[in-house]
Amino acid sequence: MRKTIYTIAAIFLYSTTISAQNKLDKATYDKLVDYVNCRYAIAYIEKQIASQSNRSENDETKSSYKGAFHKVTATPTEDTIFKINKTHSGKTATFEVYRDAYETVIECPDFLEGCEVQKIGSQSVETTEKGEAELEYNTWKITKKAKIKFI
Repeated sequence: MRKTIYTIAAIFLYSTTISAQNKLDKATYDKLVDYVNCRYAIAYIEKQIASQSNRSENDETKSSYKGAFHKVTATPTEDTIFKINKTHSGKTATFEVYRDAYETVIECPDFLEGCEVQKIGSQSVETTEKGEAELEYNTWKITKKAKIKFI
């Protein structure tokens, strides 16, 4: 009796396994893989955004390029050009030229491509109006250019 029950159970499991294997064709498999990859990508992006909001209130950035800041760090380095001051939401910020970068900016004004520059002299740099940036997918996009004056 036990042999009969085990045999019937084995046949049932074997037939359902074969049936399940036949129903999962290549197209279905590809759709499932795409879905899982998409969910993974969304989770990764959300994790990156969450970790970005855990940075300090004032971040430093090395440069702006094509309307966005890249290489943002929590503490300034010798390459820092701008200082980013986050708002309370953490998704918007103001920015200005980092005080220790004045000499670098005077020597190479091309670093100020995310700014409107007024050149009166070449002895000092002054931020007359802070710029604005918005956090999008782990990158600070410039929404309003800063106004910088060389005096």
